[in-house]
Amino acid sequence: MQTRRDEPDVPGHGQHSRADSRGPTPGGHQDGRTGGARHAQLRTVKVLLFVLVAATTLALDQTSKHWAQSDLQHRKNASISVIEGSLSLTYVRNPAGAWGLLGGLDKQVRHVVLLSTSLLAVVILAFLVPRGKSLVDLAAMGAVLGGAVGNLLDRLRWHYVVDFVDWHRYIKWPTFNLADVAITVGVILLAAGMLRNELSRSTSDDAPSSEVPADFRDKPSETP
Repeated sequence: MQTRRDEPDVPGHGQHSRADSRGPTPGGHQDGRTGGARHAQLRTVKVLLFVLVAATTLALDQTSKHWAQSDLQHRKNASISVIEGSLSLTYVRNPAGAWGLLGGLDKQVRHVVLLSTSLLAVVILAFLVPRGKSLVDLAAMGAVLGGAVGNLLDRLRWHYVVDFVDWHRYIKWPTFNLADVAITVGVILLAAGMLRNELSRSTSDDAPSSEVPADFRDKPSETP
């Protein structure tokens, strides 16, 4: 009668198969959950930043215009000198676009064009917000949206926009408001971000690849 000899246990022998059969380790699930939580937190921060900048811009714009209508327009010449020879606050009702654009169009045509443009800008921004990659992009979009909505509210209520910032140092700018400033700064930031991304992409495409050519892979070394 033969007795079966127990084979000695080899360290590590068969352990891989048993470990693999148990599936992913708890640490892997935890890392996945942590990464998902961080992504969700970052997305929440971006949305809050966008809403905060848009709401702040709109509030400042509407508050300043309310002051201009309730106080500034009743002052002498409807103007206050802030920096002599450079900056004044002058109450102006602007039926044209930002910086006086489209001032030569017919009144009704201009009103329809400007309303349509403002509404289109709001829709486009609402579509682009989820695509914003950086906090600067989201803040810039919020500034543009807040300014666009501020001027849109003016046109819907009065068919004109309240302007009051009058810069006349070196060059005579058309009178503008805080919404125009927010829109301009936001567009500049978005354009700079797009240009930076394009330059970064071009640089990465032009960089030499460190990958070993296929002809030299697994090639046996030749000894002399």
